[in-house]
Amino acid sequence: MKKTLTSFDEFAKGKKSSIRSSSNNAFIYTRVSSKEQAESNHSLDSQLKICKDYAQRHDLNVVSYFGGTYESAKSDERREFQRMIKAAKTNAAQISYIIVFSYDRFSRSGASAILLADELKKHGITLLSATQNVDLTNYSGIFQQDLFLLLNKFENEVRRGKCVIGMKEKLQNGGWIGQLPKGYSYAHKRGEEQRIIINDEGKLLKKAFQWKAEQNMPHPLIVKKLNDLGLRIPIQLLTDMFRNPFYAGMVANRMLEGEIVKGKHPAMITTEQFLKINKKLATNGYKSNRYNESLPLKQFVKCADCGTPFTGYLVRKKNLYYYKCNKAGCKCNKSQKELHSKFVKVLSQFQWDQSLIEPLKLQLLYTYENMTARKTENQSLLNQSLNDLKKKMENIEERHAIGDINRTVYEKYTQKYQNEIDKIENELPKEKQKLSNPEKLIEFAVNISSKINTVWESSHYTQKLNLQKMIFPEGILFDRKNNDYRTGRVNWLFSVIDSFSGSYDENKNGTIDFFHDKSRLVARSGVEPETSGL
Repeated sequence: MKKTLTSFDEFAKGKKSSIRSSSNNAFIYTRVSSKEQAESNHSLDSQLKICKDYAQRHDLNVVSYFGGTYESAKSDERREFQRMIKAAKTNAAQISYIIVFSYDRFSRSGASAILLADELKKHGITLLSATQNVDLTNYSGIFQQDLFLLLNKFENEVRRGKCVIGMKEKLQNGGWIGQLPKGYSYAHKRGEEQRIIINDEGKLLKKAFQWKAEQNMPHPLIVKKLNDLGLRIPIQLLTDMFRNPFYAGMVANRMLEGEIVKGKHPAMITTEQFLKINKKLATNGYKSNRYNESLPLKQFVKCADCGTPFTGYLVRKKNLYYYKCNKAGCKCNKSQKELHSKFVKVLSQFQWDQSLIEPLKLQLLYTYENMTARKTENQSLLNQSLNDLKKKMENIEERHAIGDINRTVYEKYTQKYQNEIDKIENELPKEKQKLSNPEKLIEFAVNISSKINTVWESSHYTQKLNLQKMIFPEGILFDRKNNDYRTGRVNWLFSVIDSFSGSYDENKNGTIDFFHDKSRLVARSGVEPETSGL
């Protein structure tokens, strides 16, 4: 009969499994996900002992052991786990079982774990739990195993949800979770309240924030200065740090869902400095390729023939820098050394003679006081007008209340008066601006102007740019034919320096002309921002 049935094999449906084993060979896989778990009753040694006892009771021959390390079961990308699965599939003809302490030691990935168990079954390998008695010879037992694997996933999600709630609460209270931003370290011990400190790197990074906030120093120069102090920071990381509110004592995290809270950690910079830096980053942007410490006149000097800003480049063979006009056919090309030397010579025209410094301080102070007096007068007039308008507003409100005027007239005049009040109130803050120590500022400005050429030469890149723009707001032209600079619009204060120095040279023995009419040194409104020369 068996021979007759064998004759019909070619007509059978489905395929015979080529990997079926009737052996009692088995693998044992043990796992813990943390050190704490390893120290509990679920330790690796405990798991291994129970799995071995289970194999002995069921006459299973253990041929290899896997695991024995810390591996999380939330995904199936574990190294030991994958090594065990690969070995099982490769040796499927000799292996029939995988023994685990419990199904959650095998996997907590839910549906993925069920699919993996089914795949092992196709290779003739059965997954067994040493502590969960499941009969896998019937469908109810298989369903029960699947249920265990699904529950493991559910328990993991519940645990994760509780953990997320705890982390969110910690963040809302100003704490921090995870790795700290560069410059900070944890200083608390286990069981103590979280304590974060600014470490040695942070003390250097604080300087970087100050350089950016106070001097608007370019990123490459900040990186260079930090490197000189022994702290290497990638230039790409610098912008991310400047935009991270953690350094201003704030906590921002996705778990806070758009909310930002005051942190318990020490702030490295003030909120004002942080906002000032980010305002500059948003306004100016950041382009590292535009910066070169050796070429401060790039884009500032323009070709007198075509108006094209000069660019710069390095001749590597000579190790020399050059400036040039990039317009086709212009051919204006000058060495950095020559252009810098000529620019210093131009700056020397705007230096005060030492004998004029004290008279200049007096004149500038008088000029400032004159300007302040006008402001005070304007402020008084504005306050008077504001009080008159408010009285008119009260009067018309009273007349409307007693029925003396109708609503149409009331709305017309209240709107008119309110517009005028708003206009005056917007003007008042501008008129209230006043320097607390004008003598100190004037002292600084005069000292700078008395040695402007040496100050420019000894300054770093950003300071050079600021000085250039302060004196020549629209840049400066270079005339290729005359091989020299042509100055355009000059800052009011420095144009006065130039003219007064010339007048003084012509009349050294006489009275200095600008003391005859002190008021003519008051800057005209609209020409330069007030005190811009200072």
